[in-house]
Amino acid sequence: MAEEYKIAIIGAGPGGLGAASNCAYHGISHILFEKREIGNTVYDYQLKKHVMAEPAKLPLRSHIQFEAGTREQVLQTWNQGVESLGVNLRKAEVLSIKKEGERFLIGCSVGTVYADSVILSIGMQGTPRKLGVPGDDSSHVAYTLADPEALADLDIVVVGAGDAAIENALALIENNRVSIVNRGDEFARAKDANNSSILKAIEAGKLRCFYNSSTKAVTPEFVVIDTPDGEVQIKCDHLIARIGAIMPRKFLEQCGIQFSHNGPEALPLVDQNFQSNIEGLYIIGALVG
Repeated sequence: MAEEYKIAIIGAGPGGLGAASNCAYHGISHILFEKREIGNTVYDYQLKKHVMAEPAKLPLRSHIQFEAGTREQVLQTWNQGVESLGVNLRKAEVLSIKKEGERFLIGCSVGTVYADSVILSIGMQGTPRKLGVPGDDSSHVAYTLADPEALADLDIVVVGAGDAAIENALALIENNRVSIVNRGDEFARAKDANNSSILKAIEAGKLRCFYNSSTKAVTPEFVVIDTPDGEVQIKCDHLIARIGAIMPRKFLEQCGIQFSHNGPEALPLVDQNFQSNIEGLYIIGALVG
């Protein structure tokens, strides 16, 4: 017989942890699904990265602490919070969500459960956006950086202009020769501190920046980019692409969730309480902007 809960929460990021911790604290029957690790986006950050709690006070009604600290400190705090509160965590991938009458049937990699309500908090980092050019699946192309200290004396190209790209590039410049490829003419999406740091590093000659440029191809030894001055080959032993993630739209639509429009930037439709078009199914976190 399938298990039954009042609330099922999908995804153990900050939003999901906040919801699950409230359920546990108030004695509400719940289950928290996570297919990988608690705080998986933070788990995938580079070792010892400082995790910022921005805004300074996160608007989360949570009984788990959300404070700035190193990657390791934040993950330890979150895991301890889950354990101490007695959050009902299930390591499993959710494959389907279907409403049957007044409740939801949730199919996952280890069976099925029923829930009266569902909170989706699966984030946007599960499927990194690929370069979409020849060679983007080469063995020396990566979409995350686990340990900067594991890479030394290499020609490294970082593609992207957001905080992740900047932080990866800055973490690598002391022991490597680093280039960063930016489609725009500035780092407009970056936090102020990161923007200032990358500009200082570029000015000091610690890394090269190719502005208004895009990746054209990846070969075993080079990255080919289009620049305002024409095509350029950059020597490359290792490439890190930090160009965002793909909305899991197919999965969401299979669950019956509607979007604001058909374009690639569309977000799921939710009301002021973050309830989707399906009564009882709520969407929180990065999925709704």
